[in-house]
Amino acid sequence: MQFGHNDATVSVPDRYASPADYKEYLRVYVNGARQRGATPILVTPVSRLDHNPATGAFNVSFPEYVAKMKELATEEDVALVDLSALSRAYLDSIGPEAARSVFLHTPAGVYTAWPNGSADNTHFQEYGAIQMARLVAGAVKGLGLPLSALVKEVEPPAAVPAKPTGLVAGGISNSGAVLKWDAAVTADVYQVFRKGSDGAWTLATTATIPQAALSGLAEGRSYDFRVVAVNGRGDSEPSDPVTVTTRQAKYRYDFGPATSPVAAGSHAGHPRHPLHGRARPRSHRRHRNDRQGQGRGPGRRGQGLPRLLQRPLRSSRWTCPTGCTG
Repeated sequence: MQFGHNDATVSVPDRYASPADYKEYLRVYVNGARQRGATPILVTPVSRLDHNPATGAFNVSFPEYVAKMKELATEEDVALVDLSALSRAYLDSIGPEAARSVFLHTPAGVYTAWPNGSADNTHFQEYGAIQMARLVAGAVKGLGLPLSALVKEVEPPAAVPAKPTGLVAGGISNSGAVLKWDAAVTADVYQVFRKGSDGAWTLATTATIPQAALSGLAEGRSYDFRVVAVNGRGDSEPSDPVTVTTRQAKYRYDFGPATSPVAAGSHAGHPRHPLHGRARPRSHRRHRNDRQGQGRGPGRRGQGLPRLLQRPLRSSRWTCPTGCTG
């Protein structure tokens, strides 16, 4: 029996149960199982994708409910699997970034049920569900119950996965990209590594499919990435690296009142209006007329017009790369 996630949802009254009520509801289940000749086993709530950003250590999910279940197990002499502790230790061992492939974090366009992708910190992908099932099975094996004898060890694959091939980058923006590669037949999960300035490769992200979305990259910089396929036997040889060079804006504009501070790295100027020498759009002509008290708009000095048109056209500011002219 494993409850706690829904019971702790205060925002949904139909689901919520206080920790004290939760304990008594569990007692009803325990007694009902025993009355029917079954052997109850309590399983503490499994961890969510919730960690301390400063330390990277995972937090205890639903601590009050974990404590109440343990109290009941002692009071009623019920076998207990502390999946809260087991799952948290497992997640701590792989780290927050790798844990994203345990939970339902998927990019857009991969699964029809989540066309826009998913960032679910509670439910598991198939890979993650298998890892949690292994933790439960291992704990049940050590309980000394009749059920324990039914737990069997699963042989790992005969060999590690083959080296990933076909690594390419696409969808490159100023801060991210999408990597794709050929699937490795026996891989359970893929690890994507990024090469640092010191030459060391560090984990960038993980994926359960041969595709990964990268984010948080700096603008106009080059990065090297490679992929490792992993299964129960171990890690594959790393793929050949691919270089990703993020895009960089050629021009930057800082629009605002002429007297306001200029954004960091910007230069103030009065560039020639792009429509100089040609008929300006109607909104520009209205702006001049309104400033002269001749417009038909609501008030004077461009009241009701877009913010950019509520000041002289030649007061806009701009920035350009070093060395530009004109």
